[in-house]
Formats: sequence, structure tokens, C-alpha cells
Amino acid sequence: MIMEKRWRKIASIFVIGLLFLLQIGIFHQVNVFADQLPQGTIITVLDRDGDPIIATKAVPFEEGASAKDLLEKVADQVTFESTEYGPFLTGINGHFPENNDYWGFFINGESSMIGVADYTVQHGDHLLFQIIDGTKWPPASVNVTVTAVDGTGKVVIPETSLSVVKGATAYDALIQAAKKNDVSMNISIDSQWLVMVEGLGNVQLGDKEFWATYMNGQGMSVGVSSYQLNECDRLYLTVASFADDRFPSTIEEEVEKWKNCPNSDEERDPSTGENENQTGSDQNVQEIVNEVVQYLQANSSFHWQSYIAYPYLNKEIPDTVVGDVVDEIKSSQGNFRNVTELEKTILILTAAGKDAKQVAGYDLIDLLGNHENMTKQGNNGPIMALIALDSGNYEIPKDALWTREKLIDMIIENQLASGGWSLVGDHPSTDITGMALAALSPYQKKENVRNAIDKAVQWLSNEQTETGGFYEELNGGEASESIAQVIIGLTANQIDPTGDLFTKLKGNLVQRLISFFREDGGFAHLPSDKYSNSISSNQALLALVAYQNYLDGNRSVFQLVDRFNDLSPIDQNGPNIDQEKQTSLEGKRLPNTATANEQLLFIGMLVLVLALFTYRFYRKIHIKS
Repeated sequence: MIMEKRWRKIASIFVIGLLFLLQIGIFHQVNVFADQLPQGTIITVLDRDGDPIIATKAVPFEEGASAKDLLEKVADQVTFESTEYGPFLTGINGHFPENNDYWGFFINGESSMIGVADYTVQHGDHLLFQIIDGTKWPPASVNVTVTAVDGTGKVVIPETSLSVVKGATAYDALIQAAKKNDVSMNISIDSQWLVMVEGLGNVQLGDKEFWATYMNGQGMSVGVSSYQLNECDRLYLTVASFADDRFPSTIEEEVEKWKNCPNSDEERDPSTGENENQTGSDQNVQEIVNEVVQYLQANSSFHWQSYIAYPYLNKEIPDTVVGDVVDEIKSSQGNFRNVTELEKTILILTAAGKDAKQVAGYDLIDLLGNHENMTKQGNNGPIMALIALDSGNYEIPKDALWTREKLIDMIIENQLASGGWSLVGDHPSTDITGMALAALSPYQKKENVRNAIDKAVQWLSNEQTETGGFYEELNGGEASESIAQVIIGLTANQIDPTGDLFTKLKGNLVQRLISFFREDGGFAHLPSDKYSNSISSNQALLALVAYQNYLDGNRSVFQLVDRFNDLSPIDQNGPNIDQEKQTSLEGKRLPNTATANEQLLFIGMLVLVLALFTYRFYRKIHIKS
């Protein structure tokens, strides 16, 4: 009996080892006969259903080659359409997207920010071309998990949750997980075996050791570059050896985690794909909106974000508010040192149905288009400028210092490699990224804009925590304002903040935002805060209104011109104040287009950013010394 068990164990190890040998090509002896590529990439082309048009191939390339060069190398026929933004991919091997569909270009499971003709291929890249359903944006994705440990059980890549495009491979997920955790990878590209993982982090492999791969707890029968990911898949890597028993056929803990995945099909409504326990109904949202309005009214705390929400609440901005804004413009003679103050002024007036080009003799759009301090407040300036211009579909002269095209280009150029945007520096901010998404939303049909949006959405989904929010040190933790800005940005691009991409273990974005709602009728800054504050409440109100606007099938909440037949000018005397209207929503006059609190908050954020950079710089010097 003992002998029989021993033989079964030996046979099991032999079979598994053979599978790894055949599918991954781990033995040095195999590498001798294989054709390793000094500079290599792999390419896959899929149709709309995810079926291969061109099965994954390893392709050698010369330094400086573009994705277009390599695609033309593996395909029998590739067609491009010439546009002002460069070549636009239209067909591969006779497959042409129909209606609103288009060719998606993905690098290592993420949407490319760069066009096919402009992307310079790197060794080890997986280039995926896939026909994308243009009626459902962003492209469908799947949520997966990646973990890697060495031969002693020491963690190399901690359990990392990712959202990757549907059609991506286990190799794509591994690359993203390693990048997210700053773990180096040593990859070989082989003409026969495709991808071979030779190194992760600082782990040194012995002569008979290799990186074994498991999917959902079971030893993989195909290589990581050949496995197309499904929802809830769990990739697990560990160092195994043919010299001893470190070669299990199953990782039981991974099997159990996979079975208990909260996003498994068993827990979803097959007709909607939504979780059965999802809360935050439309009725609840409307009730909360009503209470927040009452809270802001009672505390006389309406900021510019709330005035953006007015038209969607079927409320008119009081004439006293407009009058105060016009008085500020006159007293300053149209001089706005801070460009964001000018931008907020334009937004408030547009939300009131007024033409910002004709305000008591001042053309605020011309002032914005030629503002000299556009970049003095970091990315806020260009982002809000684009939002302000599009709020009323305002025309701007082609010879203006800042045209729409220049603003779009600057925003895209300032996008960080991770996919997010920062206020200043290289530390990405979910708040600024949400605003950037809203600014770019009217231009998403342009390839470079769509790629930038896609990249940002992927980053936001990856950054979202299990609780459904976003943790940032500069915000003091998981702040409601970050969630609010992301909801506004996503809905501007017709992306569901309660959909699969933004539903984590404990809920979606809307549910998490509602969890900050307090008994006093407003929204708190942090989960631990017992009471509300005006800044959080104003931003939450606009986010919930944006979500309702999205559910109604409308465009961005900032597309204010959609709410009016015509924008009316304001003459030299200012608006005619109807005293009967002053019993409306808040009844208080707006002293300034921004409160002192907002200005202090901005200054405080800059101080915190500088302090963080100084601290990190000090640590580097201290450690080196």
C-alpha cells in the first residue's frame, strides 16, 4: 500500500512536470533547441467575440520598431485610414469593425495611450488588437488576482487585485501586478514557447528550480501567455523544483479563495450582471440629494459645485448670486489673477443661463483663452478651462493663447505613466484624475483622448480599495471628495460607477460615497468623522446629481448648455433682481466665487505636496549616508 502511494506520487509529479516542460519550456536543455529572441514581443489579434484572428505569435524586432511595423509583419493585410492625428487602424486580415465598433490597441492588458504607429515596442510586450463594442464604454474588463512567493513561502508579489481588459492573458496580469508592486521581471521570448518567466524580484533560482504557475489553485496546463483570463481568476506563482517534493499539483488555499470570490457568477443576476445585495437605489439617492440641499441651505454653504447642480434640481440660481459675481468682475475690472477663479465664475454664470461672453461689457471666454497664468495652479488650470469652455459650447478664436486643442494636448501630455493625473509633481491624485476625465469626455472619439481616458479608468479601478473608495495620504485617508470627483468623471464618459469595474469586495463607488452621509444631512470628509462639512457636502451633491444625470442618459453634468435653449447676456447694469425669487433654494448672497476655505485648502495641498517631496528627499539622503 505504501509502495502504491509512493508510485502514485511519483507519477503525479512526472505528469505535472511534463506539462510544465511542454507548455513553458523551463529546462535549460529545451532552451538550447528553442529559438530565443534577443528582442522579442508577442502579438494577438482577436475579433469582437474574443476569438483569435491571429493566434498569439512571438515576433522579433529591431530597436525603434513600432507596433504598426510588427502588426504588418504578422498580418497578411492591414489597412489604415489617414487622419489629422495620424494613421487610424481600420482592418486586419479582412476584419473591419462595423457601426460604432473600433479596433482597440492594448499593451500588456492596458489600453495604450499612444497610437499604433507611434508606440515603440519594448522587449517582452504583449500587443493585443481586438474589435471593441463601441456601444459599451469602457471596453469590457475582468477582475483578477495575482500572487507570487518564493520557495520558502516568502512573498514576492503580495496578493494584488487588478482589472484587465477582457481578452487579456495571465501574462498581462503578471506584468501589471509586478509593475504595481515595483517587482522586476526577467522574461524570455521564444519563437516556440512564447513567454518564459525566468526571474521575479531578487529571487535566485537553483539549477533545477523554476517558477511554477497555478490558475485558481490548479497547476496550469498552458503557459501564462496562452491563458485568456476570466472574471475572478487567480494567478499564483511559486518556486518549484524537480529535485524534491516542492511541486504540488494543487494550492488548496487558492482553490478556496477562487470558490469564494464575491464576484462569482453564482452571486450575480445573470440578466444584469449586478450583485444581488447592491444598495443605493435611485430613490435613496434622491432622498439624500434633498437632505444635502437642506443641509447646505441651513448652513449657507453653497459653493460653485452646488450651483452647477442647480439646473438639474430644477432650481434657478438666485439673481443676488449672479449680481454678486458681476460686481466682483466689475470691481476687479475683469482681472482674475488665479485662472481657476475665472473658470468657476464662468461655470456659475453658465449654470444660471447667462452668456459668459457678454457679462456687463466683459468677454470672460476671451479672458480665459488668453490668461497668462493658465499653468500656475498645476493641472487644475487647463482641466477646468476645458470644462468651462464646454459648459456653454463657447467659441474661442483660433489665435487665442489657449485653444481647445492646446488644452487637450497639455492635459494628455501631463498624464502620468500610471494613467492618473497629479495636481503638481509625479504623485497621482484620484481627485484630479476624475476632473481630467470630465474635461476630456466631449472628445473621447479622438484616438489619443480615448486612449488617455481608458488608461485613467484602468488606473482608478486598480487604485480602488476593497471598501470601494480611494486611499490617499494627502487627503488624510479615504476621503469622500475623491470618490465624488471620480463619480463625476466616470459618468461624464458614460461609465457606470456601480458597474463591475468599480465594484469591489464591500461595494461600489456610489455605495461608498453614501456611507459618508451623516445624520446632520451632509457628508463627512473621512469615514471616522462624525459630522459633515461644507466642502465634502458640495462635492457629494454634485456627484450624486451627476450619477442621476447619467442614469437619465445625459452627457456630462458640466454640459450646462444642454439645460437651456439660449444663454442670455448680462448688460452693463447687471441682472435685474427679482426679490420674489430670493425665497428660493438658499436665499443667501454669494460674497465671492470661492470661499477663503477653498483658497486655504489649495494652499494647504501645495504645502503638503512640498512637504512630502522634502521628506522623501531627506530619507533618500539619510539612507544613502
